[in-house]
Amino acid sequence: MIPLFDKGNKSRFLLFKHLLYKNRSCSLIELSHNTAISKNSVLKHIDQIQLDLNTFYPSNELAILKSKEGFRLLNKTQLPTNFLVDQIKLFYLQKSLKYQVLEELIIHGASSVEALSVNLYISIPNTYKKLKELEPILEEFHLTIKFGTKLTSNLIGAEKDIRAFIFYFFWNAYKGIEPFRDCNEIDTTHLKLDYSETILEKHSALNRMSSLITLCSWRIKDKGALIDLDPEMKLIFQQFSRINDVSPDLEHSIPTLNSTHLEREKLYFNYMARLHVGNLDSPQQKRQIALLLLELDTKLISLSKELLEQFIDYFNLELTFDERLFYFYYVVSLQLYLFYVEIYPEKLMLTPIAIPDTVTNDDYISSISREIKKFCQQFLQTTAFKKEFTFDSHLAPIAHSMFYFLLEFKHSFKLKIYIQYSKKNYGEELIESKIFQLFSREHLDVTSKISEADFIISDSYETNHYDTPLFYIEDIFNPQIWKVLIDKIQQLLFLKSFNK
Repeated sequence: MIPLFDKGNKSRFLLFKHLLYKNRSCSLIELSHNTAISKNSVLKHIDQIQLDLNTFYPSNELAILKSKEGFRLLNKTQLPTNFLVDQIKLFYLQKSLKYQVLEELIIHGASSVEALSVNLYISIPNTYKKLKELEPILEEFHLTIKFGTKLTSNLIGAEKDIRAFIFYFFWNAYKGIEPFRDCNEIDTTHLKLDYSETILEKHSALNRMSSLITLCSWRIKDKGALIDLDPEMKLIFQQFSRINDVSPDLEHSIPTLNSTHLEREKLYFNYMARLHVGNLDSPQQKRQIALLLLELDTKLISLSKELLEQFIDYFNLELTFDERLFYFYYVVSLQLYLFYVEIYPEKLMLTPIAIPDTVTNDDYISSISREIKKFCQQFLQTTAFKKEFTFDSHLAPIAHSMFYFLLEFKHSFKLKIYIQYSKKNYGEELIESKIFQLFSREHLDVTSKISEADFIISDSYETNHYDTPLFYIEDIFNPQIWKVLIDKIQQLLFLKSFNK
């Protein structure tokens, strides 16, 4: 949501987040350098942040301490760090004019720029300025803003894009801190989730499903806005509904529609629910849906078949029939996103947790990621792909992340450890036994060949293997040494997992 912040509120949020994650005193120079905010502005913002925190935590459970070393955020709340980030982010978003303008247009609407400025108590020139700043954000969702007395909505575009934007907009702003249906004044007195509760057990999933039902019913009931589906999308969506229809709650929540519009709304909802709520389909249902999809004769399904076969060949995967069905379910889901949803909202909607001075461009760039990029480039150059579809490069991260998941699903790895301990005749056996008390043999293996090792544990410095990490261990009965050793093995397993 960073693009929706005004400059001052963005600066205050970045400073708060930096202090929260650092959890130590930060000098004025450090704060200025790492947030790209001038030192004078940092001092001004720090004072304002403290006043803002007092509105949430008047007893100073969350307070900025000043000392000769710099500034430190004292956190006595016992609340999760991410919750605090989302809470303060929402506070500063709601104080930002761009956010206020967009929320006002979505919920209440305005017949003219002048009417909008009156509703928000801001000047007409400033209103025009904020509307101009919103244009590139909405463009990512294929939307524009229009005013008129006869319009039911100021957002202009395909209904599927409008609903996608509204969902991302509110969900990423509120993150469940305040319920979606309360924050935007949408009436949900008719909302029932009896059927969903038999499918969904996780609170976050129910919350997302509730938000989607609320959004769809509001657009249909209050705005008279309906979904349109082309024949191919309709046919594909029907296969998901045949196996696991999650739309009965929506049907109960909307006014009576004719059968054609009702079917479209239910099919659309079935797809969007799967997009925004994880694992609505069980593994068995995913395979059943894949079997139905394989029977279809459509361009998207043909491309999905070709994509899966090339993916399997390129990465030399050995899959059972059930695994192929499982993979095909996700490949079709990917294609639906690329050619039906057609948006990549993450760069606009997510608030990165990373602090600039702690992340480099090379972090977690693994060989598998590079291979995925090569595969995508190869596949995008095929004649069939160019002929039948168009592709926006900004959607590439969606494809890369899906392929990464499919490879991770099948990938297994082992960290090979070489152990040498000569000071006691039982030393090597004790070290090995202790390691496997704490780690599974599924991802760890002890090798007798030092040349094959990923990690060496030894009571002497090996001379010919400087490229292999070595842990020098002398006292095998010292718990502090073991703590350091266990931490090192965990780090290596982590790197082994991400850097195949």
